[in-house]
Amino acid sequence: MAVPKQDRGRISGKPGGVTIDVLLQPKQRAWLDMFEAGVRHPGYGGAKGGGKSYSARAIQVIRRLKYENSVGLILR
Repeated sequence: MAVPKQDRGRISGKPGGVTIDVLLQPKQRAWLDMFEAGVRHPGYGGAKGGGKSYSARAIQVIRRLKYENSVGLILR
């Protein structure tokens, strides 16, 4: 059965028993996959309204849930 388009890239975490779903578009998911593969400084650019800021925040949340006792920093 095919996964509905809006569910592609769904990530779930359970901090303290609460489920958090983060929806990512295909390019945003690819960016997350680069981080997970060990790329230290992946680039992500494009036009206004492309979801770059959302991606950065979402990936921080996903990685904080996945790696216990980790910290993250977002600078703009």
